[in-house]
Amino acid sequence: MDRTLFVLKPDAVIRRYVGAYALKRLLNENFKVVAFKETQISRDFAEIHYAEHKGKFFYNWLIDFITLSYVVATVIEGENVVKRVREILGSTMAHKAAPDTIRGKYGIWGGINVAHASDSPETADREVNLWITNLDLEEDVEKATTKTQEYISRWETSKQGDHTKELRELCKRFDENGISMDTFEEQLKYYLRLDAEEEKDVEGLAKIIIGNMLLSKK
Repeated sequence: MDRTLFVLKPDAVIRRYVGAYALKRLLNENFKVVAFKETQISRDFAEIHYAEHKGKFFYNWLIDFITLSYVVATVIEGENVVKRVREILGSTMAHKAAPDTIRGKYGIWGGINVAHASDSPETADREVNLWITNLDLEEDVEKATTKTQEYISRWETSKQGDHTKELRELCKRFDENGISMDTFEEQLKYYLRLDAEEEKDVEGLAKIIIGNMLLSKK
């Protein structure tokens, strides 16, 4: 049976119900969750994971993003799972992803796109081994499934309405130079506060989103 790595990024973790939705969507496809762990990854490990992007203009931003808060690391198993999970997740650029995909529904803009999933069987083999070995992911379907369901139950009702549309519209207006940086940052934090538990998460994710928007203008 095929396996893939699926990691909820900090934007999904901080906007709690987004992560719950993404995991529930995968469970509804009858995939097996082989491993599950909520963990904060180090910059050193992030650099290993993203080694193929080293030297690219967005590399440092990627490292800052994935280490912003804890992530949820999972190993997913199923028939043709690498291709199917990528299709369900949607295009890398969140604002261009199909609306029925995870990223199209809840991704904010560009690389603020909810989750990472291995992009080929070869990459999946490497990433699964890397994360299991370095982060001590326990391979136990029963335990992993229980932890996944507990995570979903914890956060799936946490949203006070869905603010993805407002966040994406803000990014679009800023991208088109329709609002100032100060206005963008103020309104960004307003909507993030409706979803996040802690102010430090609001501040951190706002900074990451702003960095993403500035990179897209290069």
